[in-house]
Amino acid sequence: STGPALEATSGGEIFGYGDIKNKPHWSENFPGEDWFSEWKQKACQQERDKHQCRFCPYYSYHTPNVTRHERRKHTGKKMFSCCVCQKTFELKADLRVHKRIHTGQKPFRCQVCHKAFSQSANLARHGRIHTGERPLQCKTCGKAFRDETNLTRHEMIHKGVRPYVCVTCKKAFTQRANLNRHLKSCNP
Repeated sequence: STGPALEATSGGEIFGYGDIKNKPHWSENFPGEDWFSEWKQKACQQERDKHQCRFCPYYSYHTPNVTRHERRKHTGKKMFSCCVCQKTFELKADLRVHKRIHTGQKPFRCQVCHKAFSQSANLARHGRIHTGERPLQCKTCGKAFRDETNLTRHEMIHKGVRPYVCVTCKKAFTQRANLNRHLKSCNP
């Protein structure tokens, strides 16, 4: 028999049937106490079947999800290696996307200008050129940007961060392009 799904409370305590029949908006959807007993038994079994992350409260009923979570968030173990350049990845999907660099495969094409991309995220970012959309805003001055890279570069101005330094005159810049332009005119 089937019925609406319930979840355990945050403390792991399962609701009792009395809790449900006292809430009219819940109880009208429940077939009866027999069904609830069966559901509670399944819920308790599910509680035992869940797999917990060894490092944090995250859990899943599917073991590979926990393994992937632990690799990504905690251990940083990179199990997948590119056979061309030996770069390593935590996820097989990331390796698959990376391999497109070597094969030149670009399966994502812009419908406006037909430029091709190896990753869907790059196509989405590119699409903002055509739409003029600038969804990211600087929290300091409100200036809007198309992508995270340009926003981060801009925010360096407000923070006073100038990581690109001329080795000759020690003048510092927020962007590598500005340093390169400066180097053409800086005489030793």
